[in-house]
Amino acid sequence: MPEPQAVTAVWVNVPEAHREEFRQWHNCEHSTDRLEGPGYVALHRYMRAGGDGRHNCLNVFEGESLETFNSPYYLKSRNNPTPWTRKCMAFLKETERSVGRLAASMGGRPRYDAPYLYTVHVDPPEGPGGEAEAIAWYQEEHFGRLFQVGGLLRARLFLRDEKLSSEKTEETQIQSMQAGARRLLAVYEMATLEPVGGPAWLEASAGTPRSAAMVKRLQRPVRERWWLDFAKWKTAYMESRLCFVGDSFVNGTGDPEYLGWPGRLCRAERARGHLLTCYNLGVRGATSRDILSGWEEEALRRLPEGMDGHLVFAFGANDTRIVEGELRVQPGKSIENTFQILRRAKALKPLLMVGPPPIGDEANNRRVAELSAALAALCREEDIPYLDVHAPLLHSGTWLKEAAAGDGAHPGAGGYGELAALVESWSAWRKWLD
Repeated sequence: MPEPQAVTAVWVNVPEAHREEFRQWHNCEHSTDRLEGPGYVALHRYMRAGGDGRHNCLNVFEGESLETFNSPYYLKSRNNPTPWTRKCMAFLKETERSVGRLAASMGGRPRYDAPYLYTVHVDPPEGPGGEAEAIAWYQEEHFGRLFQVGGLLRARLFLRDEKLSSEKTEETQIQSMQAGARRLLAVYEMATLEPVGGPAWLEASAGTPRSAAMVKRLQRPVRERWWLDFAKWKTAYMESRLCFVGDSFVNGTGDPEYLGWPGRLCRAERARGHLLTCYNLGVRGATSRDILSGWEEEALRRLPEGMDGHLVFAFGANDTRIVEGELRVQPGKSIENTFQILRRAKALKPLLMVGPPPIGDEANNRRVAELSAALAALCREEDIPYLDVHAPLLHSGTWLKEAAAGDGAHPGAGGYGELAALVESWSAWRKWLD
């Protein structure tokens, strides 16, 4: 998943008498309204755990870019607050808002939402070049030294955008909201707050000549500690698990890069920003009969209850092979096996089916084409998306050429890349992820 490139940070004081209603509104209406907007990634709400500041609540909205906080949807939402929003924003006190772009970072997104946050809201040193010098110090020295102390999961620095931070809307008028008063916001996601302010932390912060000089030159620092009260992620940015169940074509047999089409597909989706864990359950030589006997146990080990999981089935080519004068699986039995697999899978997880690809034998390919058509009809009856890949791969030139150069059945990297591209552009697949 790409690193979010911008945040909106909102500091508020929530009166004790209104705190429960604020939480309910923020959890159930306001956060959902914001995350519906284009470019939003997540919202985290933190409550005060100590420090220099005067606010008891910090809300951090993460976006793909600054445009997230300047889209027509966002501006329309901020200028047309709901009655509940008007009520709740009216009782918030001393609200400040700062929109900033990512200027420096260290560490990847934690595998869980950080339970604590440490923030430093500060102005850079005065004079020409002071801002650039401060950003370079954070990136080149400061973040790395703090990581050595322990407890730090990720560190990021955001530079305030003056125009977006100061923009007036109906919501800012209701809250008498002020623009955040400082240019830089350092955000430290912590597993624990114990190191913050301790001897090792202070030594890491100012223990070199460069750091000691910079700490003295930073202007008006406000250091605050927070604990996580609430988090909500846009679904597209939540981790999904995918099991690809099938035969040697799922396994990627013949691919010199050992990715097959599932590996290439998941790599492409990662580049699009989707966070996926992919399991290749392709077994060389497996027929529909073999898959029926073992797929469920293998898949459910990887897709536990409560996990966002999906199933992709792709098999059938081995059913059409003739061994010692007989088909490995008769057509009617192939359809019966597939029906049982899909009917059970549909009760467990969302699923798709990808049809069998061509094989480098003309007579066998006719049988594959007939089976693919029968599988497509079955999936229509069961309301399961089905992708016929036999026809496009048969006429592509690459698939059969690479298969002929190999073992006669399995392609190389180019053929598997073509199959991955067919699935990647498939509307049913895109509906799952986008």
